[in-house]
Amino acid sequence: KYSRSIEVNLFTDSGLMKQVSNGDNMYVKLSTNGIWTEMLDNQDFIKSQYDVLQGRLPNDKDEVVLVVDEYNRMLDATLMAIGLYEEGQEKVFYSFDELMNVKFRLLTNDEMYVYANNKYNLNGVKVLNTPLVFEDAYNRGLEISVVGIIRPNKSTSVGSITAGVAYLPSMIDYIIERDVNSSIAEYMRTHENIDPMTGAEYKSTSTLTARAQYEKALKKHGVDNTPTKIEIYAKNFEAKEKVKEYLSSYNKGKDEDKKIMYTDYLDLIVKVMNILINGITKVLLTFSAISLIVSSIMIAIITYISVLERIKEIGVLRSIGARKIDIANVFNAETVVIGLTSGIIGVIFSYLFTIPFNMIIANKINGLNNIMILLPSHAIIMICISVLLTLISGFVPAIMASKKDPVIALRSEK
Repeated sequence: KYSRSIEVNLFTDSGLMKQVSNGDNMYVKLSTNGIWTEMLDNQDFIKSQYDVLQGRLPNDKDEVVLVVDEYNRMLDATLMAIGLYEEGQEKVFYSFDELMNVKFRLLTNDEMYVYANNKYNLNGVKVLNTPLVFEDAYNRGLEISVVGIIRPNKSTSVGSITAGVAYLPSMIDYIIERDVNSSIAEYMRTHENIDPMTGAEYKSTSTLTARAQYEKALKKHGVDNTPTKIEIYAKNFEAKEKVKEYLSSYNKGKDEDKKIMYTDYLDLIVKVMNILINGITKVLLTFSAISLIVSSIMIAIITYISVLERIKEIGVLRSIGARKIDIANVFNAETVVIGLTSGIIGVIFSYLFTIPFNMIIANKINGLNNIMILLPSHAIIMICISVLLTLISGFVPAIMASKKDPVIALRSEK
């Protein structure tokens, strides 16, 4: 998808028609910054990310769709951008049918501006910096209709349409086709140092040179329609990596000003997630370390209690020839069984937990599958660690049991 810096001049009379002192009807220019966005001309791809709640997807330059969130809501800025809301207005509710009836007009350069007094003037007036065009200019514009209302589906976390109103690339093509040959375009080609909106020469400022201002005006009025950004949507992770490999190979050996600078937004999201996961992992490791210390102490206490309750048994075993090492091994074997059992139970529960966790993540972020994996080698290592910890925890009580005097032990009542 190509992004160009062309100004899209959209006007509406949807409930916000202005009146001037002479009684002429005036029509309000809508703000398109961050609200109106160009969508991909690929209905199958759009349908894979969005549900069509009413109507259909656009097929031509004069059709748009509205995008609502998962609760069928729209931002007040979006409602302002389609002429249905004014700042300070109370919350409003619109049915889908009402939204589908909204109409706009798209004005190109020759409809938008008239030449007079050595400069190009708005074919209308400005009220509090809000452009208003006369009815004749409005009626000459291309009528734009809302043909559908769409909503991100449950499997889409970051969709290809980020704003509230979406149009096809053919709308921009329509503007370029007319603006590139408009009167103001011809004027700018022959008057490179003159601002067509003021009739005066461009003056360099602290941030922009006169030439930079001229080039910015060329883009704004569609005279220079060179893309300023290209967005590539890969169908999966493998395709995304191939695109990155191609771009990287293209950049090899080229000067900095000839390289293609690109940003992998999904990679940024994954990196942020990795930072969060690493942070959570550190916290969990801290709690795990504390729990291991506590559990080791408890196992040592349990083993020691077992020794106290089986002193007479120790005496009997010693009296029939059991060595000290044999007594220690009896209790060591018990702690090994405890560690082995607890390790196996822990691994089973960990594996079962990965199933719903991966399903939730895959449902929330399309393409991230099996983010949590318990490898068999890791499971074996965890079981061995569990056995080792319990063996260490019970080692001291086992040694204490082996050192019991068999005569004293036989006198014990336990």
